[in-house]
Amino acid sequence: MKKWLRIAKWTLLSVTCFYFLFIGFFKLNGNPDITLAFQQYGYPYWFQIIIGPGEVLGGLGLLFHKLFRYAAFTLAFITSGTRYG
Repeated sequence: MKKWLRIAKWTLLSVTCFYFLFIGFFKLNGNPDITLAFQQYGYPYWFQIIIGPGEVLGGLGLLFHKLFRYAAFTLAFITSGTRYG
């Protein structure tokens, strides 16, 4: 049973890591849709340049045991600033 839990844990971590890497790289590349979303939320462009590397590094940090807590805290802080609607 523990084997399946380990597989589930690493699968979830890998998907989460890929998600934050994907979104972070879009922000770093200046994707027009994401830039427009930042403008609609009222954030300046430079804020996108700060958030992008934070998401990339946080996503990578999830894969390392020693950095997991710091990465999770950083990503929670970043995503808490997201506004919907």
